[in-house]
This record gives sequence, C-alpha cells and structure tokens, in this order.
Amino acid sequence: MARKRNIRNIAKFKRSIKAISPVIATLLMIAIAVVASLVVYAWVSGYLGFQTGKAGKAIQIPSFALNSDNSMTVYAQNVGQGTVQIGPVYVDNEQKVDFTNDASKQIGEGDTVSLTIPGSYNKDIRYDIKVTTTDGTFITTTGKPASSGDSNPPSQPVLTIDIVGSGTVAKSPDQTSYNLGDPVQLTATPAAGWAFAGWSGDLTSSTSPDTVTIDSNPQVTATFTQSQYSLTVTANPTTGGSVTLSNEGPVYHHGDVVTLTPIPNTGYSFSSWAGDLTGSANPGQITITGNMVVTAEFAADPVTLTINQATGGTITANPAGPYHYGDEVQLTATPSTGYTFTAWTGALSGSTNPQTLTLNGDKTVSAIYTINQYTLTVNIVGSGTVSKNPNQATYAHGTVVTLDPSASAGYTFQGWSGDLTGSADPAQITMSSDKTVTATFAQVTSQTVTLRPNNDGRVDDLRNSDGGDDNDNWEYVDETTADGTTTYVYCNSDNNWRDDTYELSNPSLTGTITNVRIHVICAKNNNDNNNVQARTAIRIGNNNIQYGTAIDLTTSWAESYTDYATKTGNLGSGVWTWSDINILEIGVSLRSQMYNDWGEHWTYARCTQVWVEITYTPTP
Repeated sequence: MARKRNIRNIAKFKRSIKAISPVIATLLMIAIAVVASLVVYAWVSGYLGFQTGKAGKAIQIPSFALNSDNSMTVYAQNVGQGTVQIGPVYVDNEQKVDFTNDASKQIGEGDTVSLTIPGSYNKDIRYDIKVTTTDGTFITTTGKPASSGDSNPPSQPVLTIDIVGSGTVAKSPDQTSYNLGDPVQLTATPAAGWAFAGWSGDLTSSTSPDTVTIDSNPQVTATFTQSQYSLTVTANPTTGGSVTLSNEGPVYHHGDVVTLTPIPNTGYSFSSWAGDLTGSANPGQITITGNMVVTAEFAADPVTLTINQATGGTITANPAGPYHYGDEVQLTATPSTGYTFTAWTGALSGSTNPQTLTLNGDKTVSAIYTINQYTLTVNIVGSGTVSKNPNQATYAHGTVVTLDPSASAGYTFQGWSGDLTGSADPAQITMSSDKTVTATFAQVTSQTVTLRPNNDGRVDDLRNSDGGDDNDNWEYVDETTADGTTTYVYCNSDNNWRDDTYELSNPSLTGTITNVRIHVICAKNNNDNNNVQARTAIRIGNNNIQYGTAIDLTTSWAESYTDYATKTGNLGSGVWTWSDINILEIGVSLRSQMYNDWGEHWTYARCTQVWVEITYTPTP
C-alpha cells in the first residue's frame, strides 16, 4: 500500500514540473528515482519503527540505509492525516540534524521523504533512530543500516530461518515479511529423538520460545542435536546368566533396534524379560525411545537332594526343600543313643557337623555312625573274684554282660554297688556308658540259730503245770519269754530224776557247726531246805540221753546251759552235722524232794523254758 502511494506521489510530482525546463526536469526525475529506490530498499530490509500520533498526525520509518560516504539516509513516511514538518533527528539519543526550517522536509499524506544524517556509520552496528515532527509526534526504530551503495529504498524485511538437525520452528506472527522493529516469537520443536540445542545468527539463546526483533533481514539458525540414550541390561539373579546385545552401544539413538539374547549359566534357565522389555521371547528385541532398562530374569533349575539314612542316626535338612540350583542346605547328623557321628559320605566330606551343602546339581548325602564302646571296671572288696561273660576289654552299646561272683574260702558274697546294685548272683548289667561295679565279699563269721521245741520227744516223764502227764508237754516250755507262773513242767518223784525230751524243727541250714548249747530256765516252788536240782538233757535219735551238770534251784527262775562243741559221751564223737541236728531232741531232767512235817510236804523242781542255740559258720 505504501509503495502504491509513493508511485502516485511521484506521478503528481511529474505533473507539477511540466512547466520546468527539460534539463531541470531530467535532473529532478533522476533525484526522485534515487530517493525512491533507497526508500524501497530500506523498507524491504525491514527497517520499520515505532511511532507516536497526535490529532491524526503519524509518521513511520520504513527503512534506513548507509550511503557511500558512510553517512546515513533515513526514510520517513507520513502515515497520518494532513501535512507534517520533519524536525530534529536523533541517532543513539544524540541529535544529528534539524529539519524544522527545511520546507523540503514537509511531507504530505502518504508521502515519503529521505533524510540525510551526517556522520560516519557502519552496517554491522545497530543504531537507535528517532525522527520527530514539529507537531510533537515522533518515530523511533532500532537496527542496522542497509549496505552501502544501495540507491533505492529497501522492501520490507524478511526473516530467514535455517535448521540444523531435525526439527521445526514456528513463527508468531507467521508472515513472509515484517516491518522494521517487529518482535517475532520463535518456537523450536525437536523431532522425536532430537533435542533443541539453541539459536544462532541474529538470535543467540538456548531458550525456546524466544523473541527476535526485526532489523534489516534477520537470519536465525535453530540447531537440533540428536539425543543419545543408554540401554542398561542386567541379569536377575546375577549368577543366573548374562545377555548379549546385537548393538553394544554404549550410545543409542531414537529408533535404534537392539536384539537381546539371554545366555543362562549352568543350573539356570531363561524365564522372562522385565523393565522396558516384557514377555519371554528369546531372543528379544527393543526399540530405543529413551534411556531403557531391561532385566533378564533367570530361574534356577530344580535339583534333588537324596539323604540316605544309615544305622545309628538320622540326617535332617534345613530347609526341607524343594530345592533349586545354587540353594544352600544345612545338614545335621544326629546320632542315635549309643552311637557317635563319625563322618559324611557322598556330596559331603569331613566330620564338621552341622555342615552346609551348596546344591549345584543333584546331590546324595549319607553319614557314618559308629556304635559306642564302653569299658566295664569291676572292683573287689574283700576276697573273691568276678567273671564277666562275655569277657572283653570294651563292650558295644547295649551289650548285656553277666557278672558271676565267686567268694574265696572263708568269705561270702555280700552284694553289688556302683553301677550295679542288689545281691543277685549272678547279675546282669547292660552297657550304656562306661561302667564301674564293685563286688563286696565279706569274711564268713559264726552265726547262731535258736531252735525251740515243736513236738514231744521220745521221753516224757514230767508233769505239766495243768496237772497233766504225757500230754504235749513241749507246749509248756516252748515260750520265747519265760513265764513260770503259768506254764511249766515239774517233777513229782521223791528224790528221783525224771526227764522230758522234745523234738525240734528242721533248720535247713548249711555250714560248719561249732557249738551246740542247751538252755533251761528252772526254779523250785518254795524255800524249803529240800535239795531240788535241774540239769539239761540231749539225745541224738535213739541214742541215750547225755545230761549236763546238775544245779541247785532257788525260788527264782534262773537260766543254766550246757555247751557241746563236739559230740561226746552218749552223743557220740566228732563234729556236729546238720543231720545230727535234724534228729536232735533236747529237754530237761528234774529232781524233787518230799518231807514230812505234821504230814507230807513237797518241794518241786520246775522248768518253764527249754531251747538250743546252734553256732555255725555258714557255707560261703
């Protein structure tokens, strides 16, 4: 639109100089053409400014250009209403020229005027240009002047965008050309797998979006760099295996395809993928879209643990299974009672207990147990021997040993002590540990057995306290405690000896008899001075009676006895035997007396108790 107005103005100018001479007209046309070309060039180069308006008054700077002498031409266009007069012009806030009184710098509506700014300028330096009018309006712009030698006004500036890498740049506003000073927002969008690196040229920055200000024909380059990604591959567990990659990297780009092949170690099998790759494809493929993490899952193969239990104990496993390759199992051997764990066999060795076994395959384990051996110590107290059956230096656990004591002459076995008690002969002991047994033998000493009447013997001449005669007299003298007031036998013959003998119970004893002692307890019935006596009586079988020494009686019950170390007199000769005792009869012989004192009067001899003590040495 501005270009059309300039063309119309030039046509008007041509018409207004028809009356001017051809030479002057030619020169004016040349000057107008030069100025118009400079304005067009500056405009095309994008030198548009910022303006102020007042009551319809407004101007703009379409462009400005560098002259051959390094001065600068600024093009001012009246874009308001009415005519405006150009006033002072400033460069970088410094007034360079004042056109207030220059009527040639008065601009009609839509017209453009060139303003020559004295000084020395550079096309590579940006300048702040401010053009004012006498009406108080002004326009400012910032930019670089067009190149030296341009004789025509430039067209509107064009923003050139170059791209390095892969991506796009959006402009806002999105136009083919811009006015000088226009702000344009640039937004960089990287393609997949690319990253925006930054702006260069007339915009230097790494920020997106960012804004470039139009000055001349700005050129901006957006640089995109291809993103680099990592691929991290691990194995779970780490002992399970490894993974080979078709592309080892270590740097990957978007869209790269990598083939992953799992390689299981011995005892493991590939199971599945985890992370940015799933499934169980073998091999697997992954397309790189970023930093990727993949885990190859390996599963330990199942294995068996066979435990062969042996006699003498048991083996326990912790844990109890099932098992997989690489598992660790603690094995404990527990011996049975009487056994000792000795060593491992199979997949384990040595004697460490418990012991840990790593299952790197199918395994078989057993244990060796030995039966405990014990000693049996036999101590002797006294004199004698003990035989052992079986007779061994040591005995296996559970062995039953028979102990048979044998007393020396003159000794007898008394009993066991220590790990065996009682007096069993022989005795048995079960070996469950080391044992110590003591056999006690005691020297044989004399013993005494007391035998009392249990029946009448072959002689029955005495009467009993009940007045009877030959009527179980043994029952009147068999007491263990003398009681002469109630039971006794007595003699009623005047000055004659009368006898009673009694049978004894069979003692069923063995041993050497060393003495036989006959006891009687006797008394008389009154204190008369009559001579009343008693004596012991003993016989073997049908032999004649052997009497003891007669003793005088008193009214007090008194004991008397007769010893027979051996058989003498009517008893025979030699040592006593138990056969003699079995047919032995013991008794009492009594003699009473009668006297006359105003008639008959008796003093009786009485006996209340009869017994025999047999002293013997028992057979060991």
